[in-house]
Amino acid sequence: EKPYAYVDENGNPTGLAIENAREILKRLGIPNIEAIDMAWDSLIPALQANQIDIIASGMAVRPARCELVIFDAPTIGMGTAMMVKAGNPLNIHGYPDAISSGAQLGVIQGAEEGKWAAALGMPAEQIVNFPDPAAMLAALQADRIDAFALAPVSVQAMLTELGADAGLERALPFEDVVIDGALMKFYQGEVFRMEDTDLRDAFDAELATFLGSPEQAALLAPFGITSAENPPSPHKTV
Repeated sequence: EKPYAYVDENGNPTGLAIENAREILKRLGIPNIEAIDMAWDSLIPALQANQIDIIASGMAVRPARCELVIFDAPTIGMGTAMMVKAGNPLNIHGYPDAISSGAQLGVIQGAEEGKWAAALGMPAEQIVNFPDPAAMLAALQADRIDAFALAPVSVQAMLTELGADAGLERALPFEDVVIDGALMKFYQGEVFRMEDTDLRDAFDAELATFLGSPEQAALLAPFGITSAENPPSPHKTV
């Protein structure tokens, strides 16, 4: 999912999560890492099976995940957005609009957007699961769904790449998601095995001096991260 973690036109894995992890690992004396492209819902199982050592894909900190893995301090925090057809024919400006209009909403299998939609009362038949953003985009272009939900920077990155004549737009303005009085935001960081506290703590110690620094701002700016997505304070791990 651009801009978090993706394979560029030259076949190289990159993205804000990968580049952030590369920089911290380099500071730890680990200059070379192998980035492996895999499906979202296979990431935690692969980590637990020792097939990979760190998840660097913009995964959000969630209580259920914290029963399985440990996170470093969140690097970024942001809300959600939706991509719709040009002109926003169903007048969607938030999840309640998507629900009341009967929209078919695309979400990534296992990601938070689908859970939020269900928690807000969207019927299961309106929620359409996809393996990745590219599949959602193709479905929207083919009129198989009416909208899809992703992080704001991901939607914006898609629009930039598609160009002005794509016949798509970001639904603006867009309401923040509030469930049971709590603002839903993605606080995202790198993910480690439960037993790898030494690695996580070493990673986090380096991150503490890098987080929010001009150097980190310069690293993340090309991926659309601004001061609006600054990480929460104080610096903490889970």
